[in-house]
Amino acid sequence: MPHPDYHYTCSVAAACAGAGNGTVRGGPAGPRRSRNGALLAHVEADARYWHARLPRERAGFLDEKSDPPDFRDALLIEPTRQEVLDTLFQASVAVEAFSAEPDWGGGGVDFVFAGHGLPDGRLVVQDGALSASELIDAVLEPRHDRRAKRRLALVLDCCHSGRTLAEVVVDKRQKTDFLLIDGFAACMHDELSWELDLLGHGVLTSSMGAKPAVDWKEGEGSWRGPPAKATRRTSAGRCTDTPRTP
Repeated sequence: MPHPDYHYTCSVAAACAGAGNGTVRGGPAGPRRSRNGALLAHVEADARYWHARLPRERAGFLDEKSDPPDFRDALLIEPTRQEVLDTLFQASVAVEAFSAEPDWGGGGVDFVFAGHGLPDGRLVVQDGALSASELIDAVLEPRHDRRAKRRLALVLDCCHSGRTLAEVVVDKRQKTDFLLIDGFAACMHDELSWELDLLGHGVLTSSMGAKPAVDWKEGEGSWRGPPAKATRRTSAGRCTDTPRTP
């Protein structure tokens, strides 16, 4: 059986501001804010980064003579529950359309969420919250060709994302219907995730390659030091006094 071709993958990136004020603490890179108080500008910058990056990663799997499928990768800013579910469904429909290709391998859906999560692992959107099980339901509903599992990749730049990712890992349908091929969770030891005004991004997204989304000048704003000093640190080091997760 041919190896699966990973350019049969469609991505959905969603961003929602936090509903509260968040916890603000100091650190080597200036003030950091927990993502239950995430600013819309920061989560939107995260989603836009992944929206641009993931199609480029798919293209890296192509040989010089191939063209990628024309998937309409989705970017959702402050979506509702139904908008997220409908978009995941349509992404899965798009990859299912290539099931007759010999190298299809099940097709894939990448999902990115930047914002706030609840202690039970649900992701907070404009009009409520979404569980891991609901997200998987939306991805699997269009799946008719059952010769191969649907591939799923997750980037969760939100609080309590460890719980969300764990819910996906232990979902019984992973035995038969889908395969989690990548999963990244932003939460630290206290299940909070953080964003820094210095970066204009969540710390996870920044540590995975996003350049600062805001322009800072020495002596302006809350950060009173050159950004280069902070960006040499690990993601945990930007939040704590040591370059590791406590």
